[in-house]
Amino acid sequence: MSIKATSAAQGDQRVAMRAPWHLWLVGGVSAVFNAIGAFDYVMTRRHEAAYFELLDYDPAQRAYFAHYPVLPAVLWAVGVFGAVVASVLLLLRRRATVRVAVVAVFAQAGLDLITFGFMDRLIVFGVRQSVFDVLVPLGLAAVLAWYAVVMSRRGVLR
Repeated sequence: MSIKATSAAQGDQRVAMRAPWHLWLVGGVSAVFNAIGAFDYVMTRRHEAAYFELLDYDPAQRAYFAHYPVLPAVLWAVGVFGAVVASVLLLLRRRATVRVAVVAVFAQAGLDLITFGFMDRLIVFGVRQSVFDVLVPLGLAAVLAWYAVVMSRRGVLR
């Protein structure tokens, strides 16, 4: 009986744990950044001319998205919207944050492998934009997944 009582007490302790201040910072910054990524996805997939002009895309860069294959589009959507959902789940302190964030990381990594390996992304967008496109979305998704794992292990996520 004491094992059950101890286990129940630990469960109650996990529920009562307060979120650290940095959870709100990480979750908030992540939500804003990933919302920008979702906006970029929607505008790019809709081939919004004004958006492409704002980004100063040349004809080759616009053409790159004109006939975008289904698999990279799906991976892009899963990566972007998965990161948005993971950010919201983190703010809600849900354990599912870990799974969703990890899926988003793998989707983003798969997208990068396909677009750089088979779709000439580096040639079309150049080194500067390509480095940004790899380091920022993939890096931040990985940090979000790592942070979610840490918060889950500490019992902050329920």
